[in-house]
Amino acid sequence: GRPPGRYLALDEVHHRVRGQSRWFLSVRAQDAAGGKHWVGSVLSSDRSQDAWETALVELGISRYNPAFAVISDGDQAIESAVATTLPGVRFQRCTWHLKHNAAEWIRERFPRPEDEGQRRGLMAAVHTIVDAPTLTQRARSLAILNDDFPWLAGQLSRVLDRIPPKADDHPVRTNNLMERGFRDLRRRTRTMDGFGSDQGAANFHLLWMLKENARTNGRDYLPAILP
Repeated sequence: GRPPGRYLALDEVHHRVRGQSRWFLSVRAQDAAGGKHWVGSVLSSDRSQDAWETALVELGISRYNPAFAVISDGDQAIESAVATTLPGVRFQRCTWHLKHNAAEWIRERFPRPEDEGQRRGLMAAVHTIVDAPTLTQRARSLAILNDDFPWLAGQLSRVLDRIPPKADDHPVRTNNLMERGFRDLRRRTRTMDGFGSDQGAANFHLLWMLKENARTNGRDYLPAILP
């Protein structure tokens, strides 16, 4: 069947139900024209690989031919579940999360205040490598970094095969597709003292996704909620 979008972003958001941790394992899609919609989410008591495999099957993702890219923040459980349920799918690693990780690696090596110039210089090199417009230019920049900082070049090399060049052919390179939606959800639930039941949490999340899909695509949400 047709995939639900050109890109599928996967991530989880945490809630509490009667004081117990719950996660909504969620999928959001973006099509070639930039349209976005929530595909769905599954309530789970954990966020393991098994939980994600179950969620992807329940959401029907496994019935699609994988003519799309799956974007994640590098969570091993997500990537392993996708590899199992969608063999052959193209993975993309979120560039924002990679740069954030690189900043932490650099700060661990150069933690002193007087190392600020060194940290800035290395982060500039990271941006140049990750955001290179072609793979050839990326390889050249990585080789230069490797001459003096092989530890950083090695860390980057482990994931760069999942980072496409910064070009028009790859307009989506971060997991912001999920992060923005989750920020709005957290804003709406921040004042709540959790949910009273799993079903109540699931109903709230479903109605929120239907409303967000309608809003982001310029439609009235009431017909989606009350068909």
